[in-house]
Amino acid sequence: MSEMLPRLEKARNTVDSAASLSGLSSGFEYLDKMIDGFHPGELIVVAGRPSMGKRKFVWQITMHVACELKQTVAYFSTGTSRTSLLQNMTAYATQIDGYRLRHNQLNEQEWQSFTLAAQKIANSPLIINDNSADPSVIRKEARLLCESDHAPSLIVVDDIPGQGDTSSAIGRRISNMSANVFRIARNNGIPVITLAGVSREVESRKCKYPLLSDVASADGLQWYADTVIALYRDAVYNPETKEKDTTHMSILKSFYGCIGGFDMLKSTDGIYSSAHPNLII
Repeated sequence: MSEMLPRLEKARNTVDSAASLSGLSSGFEYLDKMIDGFHPGELIVVAGRPSMGKRKFVWQITMHVACELKQTVAYFSTGTSRTSLLQNMTAYATQIDGYRLRHNQLNEQEWQSFTLAAQKIANSPLIINDNSADPSVIRKEARLLCESDHAPSLIVVDDIPGQGDTSSAIGRRISNMSANVFRIARNNGIPVITLAGVSREVESRKCKYPLLSDVASADGLQWYADTVIALYRDAVYNPETKEKDTTHMSILKSFYGCIGGFDMLKSTDGIYSSAHPNLII
């Protein structure tokens, strides 16, 4: 009660919706309203089939927290080198085609935009760790980082590798990733975002919007999670759709808020923003 009442009183007297959140802002207005931000010790799972934009969505949250809020973000990259991740993240921030960037085909204006974005990210409190995909190593290094002078406000583990592979010692160790990511959040009292796949069974259904039971994990990731966010782009399955620039976000599970969904619309600069929500209490 001593924690809850002052927080509610602050929200009651605050005009700024971001400042009234009890958790860390994601940068998406309606997502924040639905889940009340990201909270200490919370495990947030972002799920979806390939090409739904999971990683780019998490990049946008990462850059918002690090570059706009100036809060430290620890990003554990399990499958991409730090250099490649930064290049791709900066290209996404400026909506520059990766192929043209790699083949030196940018015009002067595009290059200036890219370098300005790179400098902004370089000056932000973003820490990228690409040392290992081993869950025990990630957990240990996250703990050491949280005990240092650079304790993060948000941790991102960009993939749950090797889900379902329990045929080898490495597979069994990797398959315990969900429990380790959960413990990173709980033991350090910091919100942790991780990515997860969605079962291919959704593609055999007429309605391909993911359900909570579709979140693919060999070790119950959807049960460890406090919040599960699923992304769906109709353009992946229906090339002629009128919603080519729309990604639907579904809140399938939320310990701190409500479930429901809303559309994210791609703006003129290519970055997604929230449209009107459809809340289900």
